[in-house]
Amino acid sequence: MLRPHMSSMQNALLKALIIKEDSSEFQNVGWISDYAADLPSEVLASDVEKDRIPIPCRKDREFYHGDFHANWWMSGRRDLAGIRTAAEGLGIDVEKMRYYEMGCASGRVVRHVFNMTQAEIWCSDINVRHIDWILKFMGPRVKAFHSTALPFLPLESNYFDVVSAFSVFTHIDDLEVNWLAELRRILRPGGLAYITVCTEDTWEEYKRGWIKEHLMPLANLIADYKIADALFEGSLPSEKTVFSWPTRDIYNSSVFHSKSYIKNVYGRFFDIVDIIRNGHTYQDVLILRKPV
Repeated sequence: MLRPHMSSMQNALLKALIIKEDSSEFQNVGWISDYAADLPSEVLASDVEKDRIPIPCRKDREFYHGDFHANWWMSGRRDLAGIRTAAEGLGIDVEKMRYYEMGCASGRVVRHVFNMTQAEIWCSDINVRHIDWILKFMGPRVKAFHSTALPFLPLESNYFDVVSAFSVFTHIDDLEVNWLAELRRILRPGGLAYITVCTEDTWEEYKRGWIKEHLMPLANLIADYKIADALFEGSLPSEKTVFSWPTRDIYNSSVFHSKSYIKNVYGRFFDIVDIIRNGHTYQDVLILRKPV
């Protein structure tokens, strides 16, 4: 497969602002039509044939869904369905929307926006390799660019009908409020922000499951909380609880928000239309509207 555009070199400044992985060749795993037998019956054969974008290998989708490639493809389709429902509730035409996705990875959701709508599509990710994948394998209608940890987007103000961020604010420690302000800036009045977060409900439902399994091996690296059995028997420790560890330059935090925090902080920038429990697998979905 084709090699990424990037080199393997990285200077100290960029290392603190972006994720730049290796420059090995992309190894895709075929097309969704190769896995059609694994798709639910609700998926039309015409939709499968329409998708001529390859399926990235596990590494190039951050290992999500492992070897279950059809499940990965379906997860993006379901998230677009969630966006469509929320947008229609606000009177937004998804078919012709101006759409921006923050943290798009290798196009898990974007590919479905591309295949199923006529939307104008913009997207960015902090991982350079993800953007190189999109630039190589998706058409020019998808305007993908590298973004950094700094809350700046080279995008027009009051422009987008819909902005989304899947599993992004679940990892932002510093500059969270700055990013909210930046997303508000680029969204048009009345536009939709579709953002996933982990709330106290996430904590209560999963604290003895995947959350504990994720954090216990990091116990000696997390300074702000004592990672022990007692932690997972109690309620969410604080309104914004950040478990951070110094194992990577960036993308090394798991963040939980209480709904009162969301109301107080996110509510300063957006109207909170709804909070959908488990709307994005185990994460909750915030349906936010920029005031008119």
